[in-house]
Amino acid sequence: MSSEPRQPIQLTTSAWFDLVYHTLALLPTRASDASRLHDDGYVAWTQAHLPAELRALRTLPEDAPRLAALADAAPQAYVLQSFVHLHHDVPHFLATAALPFAEVPWPDRAQQALARLVSQAVPLELIELLRIALWAEVRGGYPHLRERVLLPDLDARLQTLRQGLDLAAPSLPGLDAVRWVACHPLRRAGRLLDDGKGAPTIAIGLPDAELDVAPLAPVLQGCHEFVLSLVNRHLGPLPGANPRAGTPGHALHVQRETLALCAGARLLDVPKLRAAQGHWLARIYPHRPAGLVRAWLASGAALPDGQRPVYEDIAAAIEASRRSAT
Repeated sequence: MSSEPRQPIQLTTSAWFDLVYHTLALLPTRASDASRLHDDGYVAWTQAHLPAELRALRTLPEDAPRLAALADAAPQAYVLQSFVHLHHDVPHFLATAALPFAEVPWPDRAQQALARLVSQAVPLELIELLRIALWAEVRGGYPHLRERVLLPDLDARLQTLRQGLDLAAPSLPGLDAVRWVACHPLRRAGRLLDDGKGAPTIAIGLPDAELDVAPLAPVLQGCHEFVLSLVNRHLGPLPGANPRAGTPGHALHVQRETLALCAGARLLDVPKLRAAQGHWLARIYPHRPAGLVRAWLASGAALPDGQRPVYEDIAAAIEASRRSAT
């Protein structure tokens, strides 16, 4: 038995992560792409809150349809999500923004390798247009929006997330070792930034009534991303990672997402999270009786018969870890 105390939740924010996800959220890509962040409500919210005197400096309102079309035409456009790892912060990005992407002097080997991967996966026109959009959103007032609208009550929002993650941690061994990054533009979405080795980095949204993000919705999304990381480690690297509908990668994506939803429903049984968990699951399965979705998932009934033994193995392994941690 382990008697080690749980680690404090590592919850940070990043202006650079926010800028990247904010910009991607403004691209009206096809709804069939599971990596899509676009939402008309967020577009309207952005327009309403950006400083009026800076809006003319933006290029994205005009370029967003072109960027989205290029992304829709690129089978591996989901790789653009990895832009969050290309720069340490906004100043580092701005210092190289005037250079062609191929001439950026990347400071370490990991970023050099990632830049090569992005260049090989995505058309150069799309890369450069995205970089222009990121730069123009800085000039067009996104940092001012972030400072004026998000930062004044940021601590209270982060405290809500910490409390929720603290409630979930005893049910999910290793959750407290995650590096959590709270990114307002993600809203109800999450991003598993996992290298398959140590504890993952997971980006989640922030509570925001104006954008219909309930207080604990980002916590539950984050728990799902964490369980997905455990599923991936149990099954190995995901081949054919393209998450778009109609591709082999999408079928694998849905399979693992469903395994993670089932395992999360079985493992995360916390009375103080139960109501929020029910609302969160009801958004994913709106045609199922809201009060029964969690039990249906926990039983594995959402999975095809061939996946049931895999699910039982994964859930049993996580439950064994939980017992040893307590």
